[in-house]
Amino acid sequence: MAKRSSNSISTLPTLGISDMDVTLSSTTGFTLFRHEEKGKSDVPLGHKHDFYLLLFVKSGEGVHNIDFVDYPVQAQQVFFLAPGQVHSWKLKKDTVGFQLMFSPEFLPIPPGKLSFFSNSSSPELPLSDIQSTLLESEFRAIENETHQTDGLSGFLLRHRLWTCLLLLQRWYTEHHAIRIQSAAHRTTHDFMELLEQHYPEQSSVQFYANALHLSSNYLNVICKKELGLTAGEVIRNRLLLEAKRLLTFTQNDIKEIAFQLGFEDAPYFTRFFKKLDGRTPSEFRQNSRIVPASE
Repeated sequence: MAKRSSNSISTLPTLGISDMDVTLSSTTGFTLFRHEEKGKSDVPLGHKHDFYLLLFVKSGEGVHNIDFVDYPVQAQQVFFLAPGQVHSWKLKKDTVGFQLMFSPEFLPIPPGKLSFFSNSSSPELPLSDIQSTLLESEFRAIENETHQTDGLSGFLLRHRLWTCLLLLQRWYTEHHAIRIQSAAHRTTHDFMELLEQHYPEQSSVQFYANALHLSSNYLNVICKKELGLTAGEVIRNRLLLEAKRLLTFTQNDIKEIAFQLGFEDAPYFTRFFKKLDGRTPSEFRQNSRIVPASE
């Protein structure tokens, strides 16, 4: 694939916090509400956000589709979405819980450093009874704070949100057996951050290895150990994901999508896509589902 200047691929429907049909907190870049009061049970059209989202399901069930993967929704579960991920859901009408949204700028520490907001990580976490009760208590404290109007409210909201995120990080690490302090984990995290910035114009493992001051072979070894895939496979999967997003949620023609993703021509893009997915881009577009299957 030829190296190419980055082209804008932000053509999917993108929603900001202010686009949500809810009453916002007086603090810019943050909102929290009870799903059963203001949330929608059926969000059939795929879209992406420019903010982080936590969906805490206290009770209920359904299906949450995130980047073309259906995840069963069940009681005592948290879903994590980072900016740019495409999702939709179909939940039972009696689903109870919280939705918490915040902008990337809301916290002084980049939230993307947390394991569950990485593109390579599972976007869901089951909770124990104790964890669910504690998280609900923290969310209620945040909810109460959103009604305060004094000058301390913004600071306390950030403090309480960060407490929630650290608790979730602890539970997520325990559940998924992540060695977050290992050098290999930090390297793969840095690689994924670089990939998110450069995948439209850089598909060479050597580019990312150089940026991380590693050899290509060593980066492949680390990725295989931490992610179960080589660095080259991770790069190709990221391109495939964006191609699927564009094919499903835009009217762009195949040639235009190929150019946006840095491919030299449409036939090369078609061969790339079919090798990984088993279908041509046109076949995928015809068969792609926007609405997650109801269970």
